[in-house]
Amino acid sequence: VCRYGGDEFVLLLPETPLAGALLTAERIRARFETESVPALAGAGAPVPLRVSCGVASLRDGCRDVAALLDAADAGLYRAKRAGRNRVGTVQEGEGHVAGADHAEGAAP
Repeated sequence: VCRYGGDEFVLLLPETPLAGALLTAERIRARFETESVPALAGAGAPVPLRVSCGVASLRDGCRDVAALLDAADAGLYRAKRAGRNRVGTVQEGEGHVAGADHAEGAAP
């Protein structure tokens, strides 16, 4: 895990197919959903935590890291457009967005 931008992180899962990465991302998303943080200065109710994830996978020996990150970023924005607190991917043959109102790993 490493910080990749202001509020973005990268999680590398070597030897993990896309389906496994989607499942891992969904488990992370679901775990965040069960947590909250106190409101600033104790004013108001706790603030729920939410996370959107973009998932991508290298295929067929491809080693183009820039393309991989672009695909993950596109999946992230797809998840955000679908309502946030979701997991998304836009790779070939995939149009997957899952989130709080979907069963784990299931397509909408």
